[in-house]
Amino acid sequence: MGLYQLGNGMVEALSIPQIIDSACGPADPRTLMSVGTLVKAFILNIFDQRTPVYLIGESFKDVDCEVLFGPNINWYDFTEEID
Repeated sequence: MGLYQLGNGMVEALSIPQIIDSACGPADPRTLMSVGTLVKAFILNIFDQRTPVYLIGESFKDVDCEVLFGPNINWYDFTEEID
């Protein structure tokens, strides 16, 4: 997980998710992740491989997402399936 751990440490040390969450107001209780957590995912993606937005979940397929983003968060939670 090397690069993700380093990037996660930097993002958390700068309190980026918390700053964004406080600027966005209360989260919708139906969402799995806050806006700050989603922004953290985008930042980590840019550090690693710059996957297109619609495939961002794929970049976290081989990573322990619960460590980076919180309990019960998986890579497929970043993708919205439209039938």
